Amino acid sequence: MSKILLCVSNAIYHNNTYQLVDLYDQIVTELARCGNEVLVYIPNLFQRYWFQSENPLKEDLDEEKLRNDISAFNPDLVITFNNAIYNKLLEVVNCNIAVWDADLEVFWNQKGYIEQNLDRYFFFCFSEAKMKYPKKRFGCSDDRIFNIRLATSFKASDIEKKANISFIGTNFGSPVNICNVIKQFSGTKDVKNFLKAVREEPDISSADLIKKINPSEEFQDCLKEIPEFYSTFAKEDRLLALSAVADLGLDLYGDDGWYELSNFLPSLTSCKKKKCVFSAKENEDIYNGSKICLNIIHPQTVNSFPFRVPEVMATSACLVSCYSPAIEKYFKGVNIPFFEHPADARVVCKKLLDNENMRLDIVAAGNEIIDKDWRWEYRFREIEQITGVSLFSDTKGSYTILQPAFKEIKKETKPKEKEETIDDMHGLRKFKYKLLYKIWKKIGKKLARKGMI
Repeated sequence: MSKILLCVSNAIYHNNTYQLVDLYDQIVTELARCGNEVLVYIPNLFQRYWFQSENPLKEDLDEEKLRNDISAFNPDLVITFNNAIYNKLLEVVNCNIAVWDADLEVFWNQKGYIEQNLDRYFFFCFSEAKMKYPKKRFGCSDDRIFNIRLATSFKASDIEKKANISFIGTNFGSPVNICNVIKQFSGTKDVKNFLKAVREEPDISSADLIKKINPSEEFQDCLKEIPEFYSTFAKEDRLLALSAVADLGLDLYGDDGWYELSNFLPSLTSCKKKKCVFSAKENEDIYNGSKICLNIIHPQTVNSFPFRVPEVMATSACLVSCYSPAIEKYFKGVNIPFFEHPADARVVCKKLLDNENMRLDIVAAGNEIIDKDWRWEYRFREIEQITGVSLFSDTKGSYTILQPAFKEIKKETKPKEKEETIDDMHGLRKFKYKLLYKIWKKIGKKLARKGMI
């Protein structure tokens, strides 16, 4: 049995606590099933920000207790998505660290610590295209970077298809800095060239973008202030594709951010289901209960694809996706229905809803390729070979979510006031009446001399 400290990149707040989302729920469960002891670190419980290069602990946490808990666990391997952990906690463990890229490098934590401790790190990338980032950003050698693909534990189930189409995801926020550039330069050639270039190359750097479109100096100054451009079209593409299929029987799942669209996209917002889904079992049931599941590329999966792709292909739902060269490459042999433009999603979905045999053939091919090469045990074997840490044991495994401990706040104690007894109160009244009598006696003499009484 090996001990794994698994640090997830994010979690969802539900029922007054943070819960593991679908992907991490699967990985933790599968590691435990394979006979490992897993300690789960959820950064939302401990750190101040969702992501930040140097991300400190919350002020009221007991850091010493946290360090002692992790030191006592004594992991054989740390697996951290986006390096989402407080760097001082890594000082108390004596093992290698594997960073798995759940998102682009811009979302990683503690980058300074990585640079100073490269010899401790392995870099796991979900796609080959993303393997260039660790070397470019940190200067690590090629023998520390590995393509460890996604996987899934989902299985197909022949349950009632209650939904024609389903989608589980968020209503993306608008990139404020890019919106400001569009407002400032709307109608100009510069902004049109900018959007065209970003559409062609979403992960382009500001320096390369400036070289490519050669805009005015004022426009260049604005571009230099923007750290990334991949989210430029994310919200637009997602809303257009979902709106195109809303009336075909769409079930939409996600947080309440979708209701912000109710004033101008009422047809889409009305598809939103009240149920909050986040666990692996809930997602698996929704996919198996749908004829079609949509995939609209997340901006953080540039040159890759979201984990919903292998998940859907493992179930009895048919995957329909916006075009992705990565999906096409990794799932050769499966005739995945792609759409190039958001409006085309409607045409593709309608065709599949009208042709059950075509849909079922695609599902069968997807199930076959997932069982062959997209299960978590295959990924764990790869990680074993890279790290030298055994991830399979006949011993029963388990997992625990690490909980925060808070500093004790010492309250200032005031001297206890003496309680009044009955005797004290009686003596006080007696003194008061004597004082009033003396005052009245003195005033009375003065009034008598003046003939007033």
